[in-house]
Amino acid sequence: MDNKSEYEQHKSDHNNDSSTKNYHSTIDNETKLKSISEDLIKSILKFRDERDWKQFHNAKDIAISICLEAAELLELFQWSGNDLDVTNNKKKMCEELADILIYSIYMADVLDADIGEIIKNKININENKYIKSLAHGRANKYNTLEKTDDNLPK
Repeated sequence: MDNKSEYEQHKSDHNNDSSTKNYHSTIDNETKLKSISEDLIKSILKFRDERDWKQFHNAKDIAISICLEAAELLELFQWSGNDLDVTNNKKKMCEELADILIYSIYMADVLDADIGEIIKNKININENKYIKSLAHGRANKYNTLEKTDDNLPK
């Protein structure tokens, strides 16, 4: 199955699922949510290499940097009174998200990991942990989802 048909199937599944009427995501806006291109990854690594920063990039320090950037994103919500309001800080949130994504690309480079492959593998792991019939509409962690004969896949 090619990527477009997988995407179309995903959209179809969500459009036909009555519980996702309030589903708010850019998944329906194909121009905003696309996979990161190889050229973009190359330009991110080129930026790093032109400054001779790769010498400082090891798994520990990149992991710390990812956490620090995530904390900077989280800080934008501190004392906001509304944990869902992004309108006032969207530009800064996008900058912090970009930092997280860039450091994530650096981490994949340090680990010599294929980004697409590790994401697909993690999705498969999560599909096994969060069985759709058990997890649908619930925010529970996988190990607290109640398993009964009625909600297990046949």
